[in-house]
Amino acid sequence: MFRDKRPQKRLRLTGPPPHTRSIQVKVRLEWTHNQERLSSEALLLLNTGATGAVLSSDWVKDAQVPCLPRKDPTPITDASGNHIPGSGLHYTTTVDMYIGDYMNKMRFEIADMPAGKVNGYLSMSWLKDHNPDINWEKSSLKWRSDYCKAHCLRKERRIEFITEEKL
Repeated sequence: MFRDKRPQKRLRLTGPPPHTRSIQVKVRLEWTHNQERLSSEALLLLNTGATGAVLSSDWVKDAQVPCLPRKDPTPITDASGNHIPGSGLHYTTTVDMYIGDYMNKMRFEIADMPAGKVNGYLSMSWLKDHNPDINWEKSSLKWRSDYCKAHCLRKERRIEFITEEKL
């Protein structure tokens, strides 16, 4: 039988493969503004390429989250290494971020983000610090690190039993 001795052609990728799945985390953020405790829900994308946690400037303005200017601009980059427009100039005051029983005090960078359903990003640094188990199949997070067990998870958990009559 005759064999073709030419090397096989390799497929050329013109860019990264399209993302078909991502994890978006619904969080509740709480902060103090003019001596009043405020809160709002936000949808954050787990973004392992962003160099910092980011909130949309439009979302921050609508929610009235207090911000501070940076003395020295520190731009945030995305997974491609591109500067995220408007980032590095302002950041939020400390906010409490809740994801179920998990709570963490943190500050977010403010950036101009395209209008859409995502209000911001949780960055690689956050993922490294808190090291959650990510179930990509179920799009869920589970907290296992000793740090989170000691500092981020609520100590008291309320369990409510429901009788068959209430169902």
